Amino acid sequence: MIKRLCAVILSFTGLCSGIQAQELYNEVLQKAEKIVNDPSSDEVSIQVNHFKSTALRYTKNMAFKNRESVTTRFLDLQAYYLSDFLRRFFLEVGELQGSDAKTRKNRIWEYVNISVSNPLFDNADKKVAESFLKDDDCLTPFSLNTDWEKACQALDEQAQAKAQK
Repeated sequence: MIKRLCAVILSFTGLCSGIQAQELYNEVLQKAEKIVNDPSSDEVSIQVNHFKSTALRYTKNMAFKNRESVTTRFLDLQAYYLSDFLRRFFLEVGELQGSDAKTRKNRIWEYVNISVSNPLFDNADKKVAESFLKDDDCLTPFSLNTDWEKACQALDEQAQAKAQK
């Protein structure tokens, strides 16, 4: 399990190298869907990339429903910060592998709460937006209706607060 998580983390890290900003959203989406549809992909990679592709498609669909215009920059930033959020999550979960179950569970819930408390759209369909939250076997229990940039900023603020203690 740890080796699979490390492989997922490495794929997130190398994801953005060499990609121009205008292509980031499409590149992240295509890579995620390629992994999901590859019969040789392991279950962990499939689950994580299924969430990623679903979150990206949700963001794009909701943006076009709720805004007069949707810029490529907006979609690229959401794709970048979604990847960063997931990278941080799996890195921390991996680092907590030797910790007690309560510590790991509390940290996972902190990520879930950050995801839920930073919505991107006001009137999102809760049933769809929270579909990954209700799946107990899901490795990515996050809201689809997340402003991933703000969620990453919340992680930074949380880290700063912990460092000051």
